[in-house]
Amino acid sequence: GRIVTFPKIRMFILPPTRINLPANITGHERRKAAALQMQDIMFRLSYSVVEQHSSLYATLIHAARRHGKKTIVLEDIRRQPLTYRQVLTRSVALGHRIMHSTHKQDYVGLLMPNISDTIIAFMALQYCDRIPAMLNYTMGLEALLQACKIGRIKTILTSRQFVEKAKLQVLAAGLSQQASVVYLEDIGASITITDKLSAWARSLYIRKSYDVVSGKVDPDQPALLLFTSGSEGVPKGVVLSHHNILANYAQVSCHITYGDRDIIFSCLPLFHSFGLNAGCLMPLFSGCRIFLYPTPLHYRLVPEMVYETGATILFGANTFFRGYARYAHPYDFHTLRYAVAGAEKLSEDTQKLWMEKFGICILQGYGVTE
Repeated sequence: GRIVTFPKIRMFILPPTRINLPANITGHERRKAAALQMQDIMFRLSYSVVEQHSSLYATLIHAARRHGKKTIVLEDIRRQPLTYRQVLTRSVALGHRIMHSTHKQDYVGLLMPNISDTIIAFMALQYCDRIPAMLNYTMGLEALLQACKIGRIKTILTSRQFVEKAKLQVLAAGLSQQASVVYLEDIGASITITDKLSAWARSLYIRKSYDVVSGKVDPDQPALLLFTSGSEGVPKGVVLSHHNILANYAQVSCHITYGDRDIIFSCLPLFHSFGLNAGCLMPLFSGCRIFLYPTPLHYRLVPEMVYETGATILFGANTFFRGYARYAHPYDFHTLRYAVAGAEKLSEDTQKLWMEKFGICILQGYGVTE
């Protein structure tokens, strides 16, 4: 008969925990207190399962091996699905190009919309140990120049097609006075067939290739730079480590189960922590299929696209959920398992409207960029 080899399994046993209940409670109150303590133990168990002392790119490699490199994980409005293997191969090819004009641990700006290329560029920077700085193109030139100064950003990656369609030519020209603005189309045109074959070969031994290029990456070193505005409106740089992001992933996984059968409709901007972490990185590490949509403001189109893609998880804000409910057909959201609100307080009216029209209870999330 055929010999079947089972995968290696690492088992971790947490320290024993006792459920300690106050002596003065009995009956229902005692059972309720015991259940809450047991729930906390299960949360800690689930939290401990996720490997947090790693790098983002190593976690991506692990996800590809676990869920299969042929698994489709990424798609945008151009409707060109990408597998884990394609994400890895393209990030390797782009990463080797980026290495020629930058140095390790450089902060590299990403001025990009919600498309697959943005995630490829993000992972390319992770592959070669550069730090992506997610730039908010709605901030205006003055604020972006301040952000580049604060973040010591000397190189900005963007797309010529995006700049033209979004009419950001003046913004790009202004930024070019302070940093080198590099267009992904130009890098793509410079990648030869030999480069593509080399990237494909490296992707076959991706862990070894990553280790050679980046060396030993400390999980507590910077992995990402985001910008948030305070009450005075001056951009503030928030540096997040690999450990920070993976710990957040572990925390969220205690409450929301991502799976390889889930389809995430990701329309929140990737330059915000909610859209990037919850809407993209976490599903990418969980084997989900991510559909990137350019904006959450298309109140008529988003419900139609959720219906068309069969999305099971939708992230948004109270304002967006209220707008979708105004125009959506009651059946548009029939495939959703979770609808999670953040960024602003979820109003009772919005929650009631969604429950009555779609039978969905919107979960209220809370988080800060820091």
